[in-house]
Amino acid sequence: MKNDPTFKSSISNLSFPAKEKVSGKSIHDPILGLIIKDHPSFCDDDFIGVKELNSYRQKYVSNYLSTEIGALSDLEKSVLESLKEDKSIVSIVEDEEETRSFG
Repeated sequence: MKNDPTFKSSISNLSFPAKEKVSGKSIHDPILGLIIKDHPSFCDDDFIGVKELNSYRQKYVSNYLSTEIGALSDLEKSVLESLKEDKSIVSIVEDEEETRSFG
């Protein structure tokens, strides 16, 4: 049985196969930011395993989607509230008195 080379992750200190080694320099900034938030001593010269990187990718996508869905929910709430109050953007604009011209 052959002894495959391994490395130790800079964030977990766990051993991973060398072929799963990911340099901090190759990690995109938003994901790198999440890693540094959890592990402040992590830097560009450090390495993590692919499984660990995938975990942070999943965390990033989850945070991003929940933020986007939350923003969408606020918009939906605003529209529903205006409908509940029987107000629409068009009726609000039509109620405003102003002199309009062609041009």
